[in-house]
Amino acid sequence: VNAHATATLNGDEAEAEAIYRVYGSHVPVTALKGYTGHTLGASGAIEAIATVLMMREGFMAPTLNLENPDPHLPSLNHVMGSPVDRRFQVAMNNNFAFGGINTGLILSDGLVKTPKGSFPLIPPLDRTSRQTTFPPCRVP
Repeated sequence: VNAHATATLNGDEAEAEAIYRVYGSHVPVTALKGYTGHTLGASGAIEAIATVLMMREGFMAPTLNLENPDPHLPSLNHVMGSPVDRRFQVAMNNNFAFGGINTGLILSDGLVKTPKGSFPLIPPLDRTSRQTTFPPCRVP
């Protein structure tokens, strides 16, 4: 997961809670704004490209300047310190904009094989409302 991670109390808490509820502490989580700053409207495109490049090159960049994750937030598998050499076929890139425009973009290398009708990283789709059904998250 490439987290949006703007280092705001409410935003980071809500995002950490959502990531934990969907993926637990098993999936590596990084954030790239330490490399670029917050580029506002461009951050989604820039970070999606960077995530695809990490997928292609087989590494996960660490979250810059993250040494002690907040102990009050859910325990995530943060990528810290140095890059992790790891090939992965699927990634999620989170972006949250002003006014509540939020995306969780699922990126794939195109080679993912799953049982027919399932996808391992996306919660079930509610066919009546066409909404993804996530467990409720506590948002301050």
